[in-house]
Amino acid sequence: MEEQAPSWSRIVEFAHSQGQKIGIQLTNGGRKASTVPVFVAAGSIADEVVGGWADDVWGPSEVPWSADYSRPKALSKDGIRRVVKAFVDASKHALRAGFDVVEIHGAHVYLISSSLNPTRVSATEWLEDVLPNEPSWRSEDTVKFTAVLAEHGVDLVDISSASPFRRSRQGDKILVSAVGAIVDGKFAQSVLDESTVDVVLVGRQNPGVVWSFADDLDVELHYSRRSGGLPGEAEATGQEVFNRPGPVGHLAIV
Repeated sequence: MEEQAPSWSRIVEFAHSQGQKIGIQLTNGGRKASTVPVFVAAGSIADEVVGGWADDVWGPSEVPWSADYSRPKALSKDGIRRVVKAFVDASKHALRAGFDVVEIHGAHVYLISSSLNPTRVSATEWLEDVLPNEPSWRSEDTVKFTAVLAEHGVDLVDISSASPFRRSRQGDKILVSAVGAIVDGKFAQSVLDESTVDVVLVGRQNPGVVWSFADDLDVELHYSRRSGGLPGEAEATGQEVFNRPGPVGHLAIV
């Protein structure tokens, strides 16, 4: 993150110039690390030739996610401490880059959720105060943990389907968002109208998702403003293109 911070700063500066807030999501891929993008080839290992680190993947145990993924090395106590420090350092770099929000990703069988997995793939079970045949992490544990996060100043917890969370259980101490299989704007709005979550988050591979959700909800988007134009654009149109509206919008569903 440190070497990436200057580049991120330029992206953050642009977002702020448009009156927008911008966040960053930090994670450690754990057993699913060092793969090529899913839209290229889902589950394919990325080796050093393409910038991967297949021989340096870490997890709570040496159990791979599947036969198509790298075999991880098992973390020790010292390794866990290094991971914690890396998250802290990356968060500080993100704040220095100007991000308004920092989110820690703990799902999708990445490192954090692998360490808390109910199927007990963890080699660090001595950190968990449970019996051998008990789940290592339960929904009620997440509810309790959320209260601890709120006490330490965390603003929002994002839960797939938000099933174990309701404002009635968390009060006003922390916001709760729902995520997962939210594919259109009307469904996103219905989740807010019919449940007790505060926010809906959407992460889709479609780069036009903001536009499609806006169309679903009849929401007018704000356009970015850009300087300059394509070569010859001013001559072809006979118009000044400085600060001409550009094709970027935003949609917040809260």
